Amino acid sequence: MRTPSLLLLSLLVAPACVTSTAWNDDEQQQFVAMQLAVNAQLAAGDAALLQDGAVDLPEGRDLDDVDAFLNLLPPVPAEPDAAAVTKVAGSKCRLPGRVVYTASGATVGFAGHTLAPFDRLDDVSLQPERGIVLLGKRHGVQTITTASSVWSGELWREDLAPSLSTDGSCFVYVEPGFWASRSMIAATTDPMHGRPLLLGGRIHWPVWPGRDGKRVRAIVENEGRIEIHDGPNVIAIAEDYAHPYFDAERDLLHVHLISGGKTRMLIDDRLTPPLDSYRWLEQSDDGKHYLAVGREGELDHLIVDGNSALQHARIVAIAIAADGSTWACAVQEGDACFLVRPDGRTGPFASISQLVLAPDGSAMAMRTAAGAAGSWSIDGAPLSGYDAVRDLRLLPNGGGAVFVGRDAQGWWVVAKDRKDGPWDEVGRCWLHPDGKHALALTRRGQQAHRRVLPLP
Repeated sequence: MRTPSLLLLSLLVAPACVTSTAWNDDEQQQFVAMQLAVNAQLAAGDAALLQDGAVDLPEGRDLDDVDAFLNLLPPVPAEPDAAAVTKVAGSKCRLPGRVVYTASGATVGFAGHTLAPFDRLDDVSLQPERGIVLLGKRHGVQTITTASSVWSGELWREDLAPSLSTDGSCFVYVEPGFWASRSMIAATTDPMHGRPLLLGGRIHWPVWPGRDGKRVRAIVENEGRIEIHDGPNVIAIAEDYAHPYFDAERDLLHVHLISGGKTRMLIDDRLTPPLDSYRWLEQSDDGKHYLAVGREGELDHLIVDGNSALQHARIVAIAIAADGSTWACAVQEGDACFLVRPDGRTGPFASISQLVLAPDGSAMAMRTAAGAAGSWSIDGAPLSGYDAVRDLRLLPNGGGAVFVGRDAQGWWVVAKDRKDGPWDEVGRCWLHPDGKHALALTRRGQQAHRRVLPLP
């Protein structure tokens, strides 16, 4: 990956490349500094996290205010106004970051750098190829930034927020017109040369450009019916719809489709059986397998890859292995719960509130309601010694568990037989992509730590 140089970035945000006043000189240099820092951390990649680290926290800041690289994130107002919302950048971003929204504007924080003020920030993407891609408005002027370009001007209707593809290469927007508006798609590096989305009918907003703009997903009202478009194809038709959600991680659109008083869930191009309603969905990591729970009359239905696997008065928990190889669900009968797996049913147990499967289905953890904080067991063996357990995940091939636990001494990060702590606080705990290490953000006093625990 070629990282843009400071000279190149300085040229890219020079006044000759800016068509209006979204960025003054100082803000341009702040953007350059953030973009360079982001590119440096993206180039370093996940390998840079494989060593312990520590940083002093300023007064009043806590673990929520640092990212995995121990960069400080923008602070959240202590007493935010009613319009304030805080969002941690999600699946469109390869580095954790924070966007703080208040009635007075938005602040963006990545890689220890902060950009403000934005009048509004419609979308953010962060990928190695394009660095930070920001889509929003500054100083009353719309703007789009990438690692190789900065544009400012007037282009889209602001009552219909534009959105980026997951990779930041393109975006969709609504172009205002004298007689009618047009839905458009354009490259983020060349926003003035977009093309219309010719989908027919009235396009309902938002529209999802997907991973790279090659499969635009849209909901279109056409001749009194609802059409779901996937690129040039209509993949489903219904009388009405509800709860559209785009899963950027898996590049899938989920939407509830309603016809004849019955609801089906559309999961990419697959439809669940028609029921009165649906409420839960769990998927394998690749999105090829799923569990859904719906209701028909007096019974819950467990749908597994399109087929009804179980009907029961009350399903209370479900789980699917990350590789899609197996599943589990819990049902409640009176004060007792029973565990249902593809090969049969076991129980009774105390009230089951959560199920966790190993990625390959080789082990299962279950949380029951015994005690004030609940009680965990792994393949039937109690997980003892802690008065609270959270963020539990199982390792493949029967490799044990990683979790955060608390006892009388404090909080611990536990990776199979190894304990790290005690800590005053443990924040995020996750598995490194190499599958060989567990990582956690911890705090002792006013010092934040990144801890790395080898896995067996």
